[in-house]
Amino acid sequence: MKIKGCNLGGLFVTEKWITPSLYLFGSDETSLCVGMKENGMNSRSFLDNHKKRFITKADLAAMRRCGLNSVRIPVGYWIMGDEDYPDHPALKSMRPFPANELAILKKVVHWAGKEGLSVMLDLHCAPGCQNGFDNGGISGVCDWHTKPEYIDYTVDVLGRIAKTFASYSNVMGIQVLNEPRWTIPTSLLIEFYGRAYEAIRKEMPAKEVIIHDAFRDHNEFAVLSKLPGIALDVHRYRCFNDWMRDMDFYTHIRQVIVDGHDEAEDIMSIWPHAYVGEWSLGLNLNPVDKEDSRTDQEIVHSETKDPNASFLMTAYAYAQLIAHEPYTGSYFWTWKTEASPEWSYSNAVKKGWIPHR
Repeated sequence: MKIKGCNLGGLFVTEKWITPSLYLFGSDETSLCVGMKENGMNSRSFLDNHKKRFITKADLAAMRRCGLNSVRIPVGYWIMGDEDYPDHPALKSMRPFPANELAILKKVVHWAGKEGLSVMLDLHCAPGCQNGFDNGGISGVCDWHTKPEYIDYTVDVLGRIAKTFASYSNVMGIQVLNEPRWTIPTSLLIEFYGRAYEAIRKEMPAKEVIIHDAFRDHNEFAVLSKLPGIALDVHRYRCFNDWMRDMDFYTHIRQVIVDGHDEAEDIMSIWPHAYVGEWSLGLNLNPVDKEDSRTDQEIVHSETKDPNASFLMTAYAYAQLIAHEPYTGSYFWTWKTEASPEWSYSNAVKKGWIPHR
């Protein structure tokens, strides 16, 4: 079955640009929790309340009505509710993360199953942080690969997540780690991916183990491509490099359709299954960082002088869907946002930018 999916970003791993109203303090989930504790507030109950309300049963029903058949659910390494886990020294006394996430996750997975949606569970954050991004739980820190205890705990928690969800028929697999930084040695990642694969397949022998390309050529991990049940995850955004942001709209369209489709066929010639785990309609980084009040639609209008910028956003969506066709499937980032509408699938459907799939 071709996967037509969407991410539940901002649910179990919050990001300020997705839910700015949530961020009373800080710029990532860790600094939010630290700021709340310093101001005498209970971050656990605050975040638990958010995670009970942000994605509801109605959201999952709406996804199905849009023609989607799968969700990718990012979670943090704290998902199992452990009180004793290795972490960055600055966090040792904080224990900032909510304690009830596993119960909420089980409920969301159950709701997804009732709607006929498969689930890819995605370990989005690792202890010590694997990429230094806010989506890793703490910005500016990338120590995960520097301490064996961080890696060991990651493998252990992946095995326990697999054991917990092995009986859920709609859980199709687990992604072992989201977006490891491009500076982490490939050899270290191959070893970790192998260990994570074994831990997950021990509990889920018939389900997929998904690895991220870590922002490098997929052939660097080709040694793993023959493992039964292995799959590759790639993320395809067109706004995080200066040369992309400087590109005119029509070149974006051409490159997506031609180069993106060719790349997909090359990847699928090696990997049994491969997914575009994240994509969006974002063309400019500034709206995400709140440095520019214009939406991407307004940017497209100013670049093309075309009064029908919505039509062009639709063309951009179709171009990406065409480019993704060779893959096993794709997941839009993300289902809902408080701002940055080009990153919200529910908004894009309402505006007619993305068709019923």
